[in-house]
Amino acid sequence: MSLGDKVSVDLVIQGPVKENSIFLSKLYEYSEKFDNVIVSHWKGDTFEIEDLPINVTFISRDLPELELKRGVLKDSTFYWALSSTYHGIMKSSSDFIVKMRTDEYYEKIELLLEPLYDSFFQDEDIMVCGNIFHKPWGQYKFHIGDHLFASRRESLLESYKFLVDLYDTGFGLQSSSWANQEIRGNTAESILAKSFLKSIGVEEYLWDSQKVYENFFKVVDINSLGSYTARWVHGHKTFTDSHNPFRIEDF
Repeated sequence: MSLGDKVSVDLVIQGPVKENSIFLSKLYEYSEKFDNVIVSHWKGDTFEIEDLPINVTFISRDLPELELKRGVLKDSTFYWALSSTYHGIMKSSSDFIVKMRTDEYYEKIELLLEPLYDSFFQDEDIMVCGNIFHKPWGQYKFHIGDHLFASRRESLLESYKFLVDLYDTGFGLQSSSWANQEIRGNTAESILAKSFLKSIGVEEYLWDSQKVYENFFKVVDINSLGSYTARWVHGHKTFTDSHNPFRIEDF
């Protein structure tokens, strides 16, 4: 996908891949919407697919051993999501990245990009996320929607690299305590949001501001994206546009 041949956009789909992963049947559809589609998953995933579009790439890595990581909860999938997303972003060379999960689908996913295009021409750096798992500032600060989001590739790459390196080595956890998932209140969503602010050069003393948050994070209602399937795995819920539409009060 291009905007007057000025920008390029890749789709990174991350997570485990199974025979019934919904995105597998949508790859041709997505391949026509994006310059490249990159699926970042784990070795050992069992599935079959033939005749991939030329702009679709699958990359796989060993599932990381969480016991070797520092500052992440060992019963959380946060680091796995970080790692698979990070390596998917690394594979891209586009201007923008849209990130989604292997167990979800959004028909009009390209609508997520409209606020980004405006920011591009205004030389601003923002993140646009779906409202699934997003929480209002007054309810929970920095709780972005981490299932579906889009931003400039370089900003996402830097923010993800910082966190992966931090958890791989443990160096910097004390000075960046906001990124330590083992500290109560540091959710995966808030850690990602703060790492993004760090990557675009927003000084830490400015972070605790609703105005700053709303300037750099824009939210799109997934109900505006046509047909969709979104999942809350730990809540054992699947949301669809037709049978169980997502409402923020459901989460």
